[in-house]
Amino acid sequence: MFADATNRRILLLQGPMGPFFRRVGEELHSRGAYVSQVAFNAGDELFLAGCSIESYRGDLAAWPRYVEELIVSRRIDSLALFGDRRPYHAAAIKVAKALGIQVWVFEEGYLRPHHITLERNGSNARSEMPTDAQDLGGQALPSIVGEASGTFVSVMFYSIVYVLALRLGTWRYPHYQHHRDVRAISSGLKWIRGAFRKLWYGLTERQIERQLRTELNGRFFLAPLQVHCDSQVADSQFADVEGFIHHAVDSFARAADPDHTLVLKHHPLDRAYTDYTRVVEELAITSGLGDRLRYVHDLDLPTLLRNARGTVVMNSTVGLSSLFHGTPTKALDRAIYNLDGLTHQGVLDDFWHISEEVDRELFDCLRRWLLANNQFNGSFYRRLPGMTTPTGVRWDVAQNLSAE
Repeated sequence: MFADATNRRILLLQGPMGPFFRRVGEELHSRGAYVSQVAFNAGDELFLAGCSIESYRGDLAAWPRYVEELIVSRRIDSLALFGDRRPYHAAAIKVAKALGIQVWVFEEGYLRPHHITLERNGSNARSEMPTDAQDLGGQALPSIVGEASGTFVSVMFYSIVYVLALRLGTWRYPHYQHHRDVRAISSGLKWIRGAFRKLWYGLTERQIERQLRTELNGRFFLAPLQVHCDSQVADSQFADVEGFIHHAVDSFARAADPDHTLVLKHHPLDRAYTDYTRVVEELAITSGLGDRLRYVHDLDLPTLLRNARGTVVMNSTVGLSSLFHGTPTKALDRAIYNLDGLTHQGVLDDFWHISEEVDRELFDCLRRWLLANNQFNGSFYRRLPGMTTPTGVRWDVAQNLSAE
């Protein structure tokens, strides 16, 4: 999309909370594209300040007709958006495909934290990337990758400001339906609570961190939890994250070696919203696992992955990080890395006794394909150091991602 933007007519819908999509519009314009942008609420409008925007104030039912007319009247040839599961986006994608319009989907990076994802037509469970390892081919890795870390404060700030603007501007967009809970006061308080929890767990989890690095090293399985409202949860076999917890614990209690431990790790971006302490404490009793079931929040993920015997996920991109660290991985649902020969393909009960190692050559092949096709060095929330372009993202990394 960025490599051949000249004279293209691109429609941008919602982006991540913050100014990123305003910067995308500026960068596309600087590359010769004609850019139109839509604001669905006052939060969108605030972060698109200074742009020429269309304000959609109708309801969700009338949105498909509206976006179709907008695409036709503006002679749009490309549609870009963040997250293909959002109701407005799912409807727009359906319209765009019926009109033969190219669709581009931004998403959090598969290779985090230093990359973002940009794919044609869909991401995650709807990604069109190869599902057979034989189709990955060989790609060259980029020579330089900038670090795009330390975004917690930016995410918190943008989220609070966005939600406040959205709620204060409800009178301007009375029919808007957000895909998450956006009650302004409660959302702000939850983020503050999340910041205090981060400090608290940083102090109280030191002992278990030492145990996992010493006597439990190589004797525990890691089950990273996903954000409760993650669209990937909706693409899984589970109704919610708690369902995944029950499934993993039941299987572990039934089939795992009695000398091994199961560690559930809370998602850092869900720290402000959920806490499964009571659920885990009850399961530790009813399953008979006792202290063989642990629940942690702010331990360093790479360290956990290096020390774990194996990792089990729903479809989280943490599975890629696990494979990167050479840790055997079981994905319970469809994931871009859930390939025969790379992840465990048997039942979960058998995974607790896994003996095979990660196929490093196959993983490197997958990683090269991702970096060459849909992973871009950068962040939605902070520009890469030294980058002077509006987005601060290195769009030149994935050389194969261009319009057909």
